[in-house]
Amino acid sequence: MAESLARQARLGPVFDITADCAESARAGDEDAHASRIAALIASPQNHFNRVGVRIHDLTHRSWHSDLEILIRAAGDRIAYVVAPGVSSVAGLQRVVAAVDDVARQCGVRRLIPVHVEVGDHGALCAAPEMAAHPRVDCLVFALSAYAGALAGFLDPAAIESPGEFENPIIAQAKTAIAIAAHASGKTCTHNPFRD
Repeated sequence: MAESLARQARLGPVFDITADCAESARAGDEDAHASRIAALIASPQNHFNRVGVRIHDLTHRSWHSDLEILIRAAGDRIAYVVAPGVSSVAGLQRVVAAVDDVARQCGVRRLIPVHVEVGDHGALCAAPEMAAHPRVDCLVFALSAYAGALAGFLDPAAIESPGEFENPIIAQAKTAIAIAAHASGKTCTHNPFRD
């Protein structure tokens, strides 16, 4: 995170940074990890307030505590919250309501934007409706999750470049997400970049 913030400071606000509370946290260290992320977001190193957070998915015990820790410490500076594992508008609404409730409790007066990860067929089918939600800024194609949801159906080469652009199943999913996002005037991303 510190390296990413330093790079962003050098280059300017030309890219966003998403701090991951889920996949980068060790089991049992989730709250401390979220606290470290919140401290960096609230720090002077965050020059442009273009750092978002990816919380745990709704099935994980830490998803709500992620929000409580992050919003309490850095709610005025979090650029967006990424919601993984949301496969329906009802799940999206649950995340949005939790973000708003925690923000209200913490005295944060702004509405924190939400980005939705599309990582399975349910989310792909619900993508147009989720993109139309007024609190959603971005649909994120979660390539690894989507490939995992296909339970071994895809060749492993389909989840790496250039296969992710050539495989017809992946290309169809990316196209559907892009159409859903653009139809509602929202942004879409084809895959998180892990560097």
